[in-house]
Amino acid sequence: MVEFSENRTVLFSTHVVEDLTATCNQLAVMKKGKFLYAGNRKELLEQAKGHIWICKTNDEAAARELEKQYHISSKQFVGDGLQIKFISEVPPQMECRPCEVTLEDAYIYITNFYIP
Repeated sequence: MVEFSENRTVLFSTHVVEDLTATCNQLAVMKKGKFLYAGNRKELLEQAKGHIWICKTNDEAAARELEKQYHISSKQFVGDGLQIKFISEVPPQMECRPCEVTLEDAYIYITNFYIP
C-alpha cells in the first residue's frame, strides 16, 4: 500500500486503526457523515496528548468504577493487577499517570470529546 500510494491519493476506509499507523501519513476521521479531523497523523496524536491516562489496580470494584466514568481504550492484566488506559479531559482524581498516545487513543478521543 505504501509503495502503491506514492504520487497518488488512496482512499482507505477501515475500522482497524492500527492499519493506518503502518500505511498513512495523512488521514481523516468522520462521524455520522461529518469530518471531525483531516490532516496528518502527528497532529491528530497531538490533539489527544494530555488526555490519555493509565493506572493500575488490583481492586475489581475500582476497575468497574473507572469503566463507568471514562472511555476505556485498553485493559491489560499485568502482574497482580489490571492496567487500564482511559481518556479524560481533566486529570483523574486517582493515582494515574499520563501516557503516550496511540492512534487508537487519538481516534477515541476525537470521536468522543473533540468539537471542531
